Amino acid sequence: MASFLLRFTQGSLWHFVWIAVVLSCLLSLLFSRLIHGHVTWDYPFTAGLISLMVALAVVSLINRMRALETIVTEAKRDHAQNLQARAEAEAAFRQSEERFRLFMDQGPVIAWMKDEQGRHVYVNEVFTRRFQMRQEQCLGRTDFEMFPGEVARQLREHDRMILAEGAPKEFVEAAPDPDGTLRDWWVFKFPFQDHAHKRFVGGVAIDVTEQRRTEAALKVSEERLRLAFQAAHLGLWDWDIRSNAAQWSENVPAVFGLSREAFAGTYEAYLSLVHPEDFDRLLKAISQAIQADADTRLNIGSSGRMGLCAGWLVAATCCATPAARPCACWARSWM
Repeated sequence: MASFLLRFTQGSLWHFVWIAVVLSCLLSLLFSRLIHGHVTWDYPFTAGLISLMVALAVVSLINRMRALETIVTEAKRDHAQNLQARAEAEAAFRQSEERFRLFMDQGPVIAWMKDEQGRHVYVNEVFTRRFQMRQEQCLGRTDFEMFPGEVARQLREHDRMILAEGAPKEFVEAAPDPDGTLRDWWVFKFPFQDHAHKRFVGGVAIDVTEQRRTEAALKVSEERLRLAFQAAHLGLWDWDIRSNAAQWSENVPAVFGLSREAFAGTYEAYLSLVHPEDFDRLLKAISQAIQADADTRLNIGSSGRMGLCAGWLVAATCCATPAARPCACWARSWM
């Protein structure tokens, strides 16, 4: 009925009012004629007044129904828009989570998050593959439930340090592979809070065992080379011709018969030690090495400021690179 009235009165409501009043007046005249045998005007007046009041009430009701229908329509539209926006937001969130998961799972680093009690709340797939664990074996568990006690104590101590200081830090931590082999990890840990102000420790790590072994081997090799240079009374220096910068091995001042404080460590300082009679010959040999890109060897004497050393045996080699043309020379003192 309400929908019928709304459709019936889509035009001007006042047309409906006047039609109702006129019809009621005509009907009252008809009834007065039938009842009294003649027309009486008090009937149509009363009927018109009553019909006008009823029509006004119906108009008011229709207006309210129209307003209510508008509100319902807008509410439905807003609800549909909210549902669509929510669906789009959820889809975007799922896509963002998927991108984050793919990003974290395809890289070379292991990543994790822990709560204040040290329980894992997130580990990436690299973590589970490396330590041969499933997600459910990691989430909700502490390091003491996943690693040997000594390793777990070190990890937990670093986590507490991050939470206490509230700042990120780098560590080198040791953790075993599933076969028990202890590996060295470069670890970056950082604190953060969620919207509920709960504190967490996040971390990423990469295996640096091979790099550390290489560094250790390099240090041993450098130490052996230093001892060999020292025993042979041999010095090594590199001269970058474009920048005129020179690098010297630690024992070069001793080869020159000088203390470290007395040797300036520049190419000019080296040339000042050459005997005047050998100066031009040395410059010519270096020039030939640069132009011919070949080794040059010669004996040169000192300028008399080298104590008991009478001269050097010098080998010069030019190395051409796209960025510069450095000249590397090796010198050994001789009596």
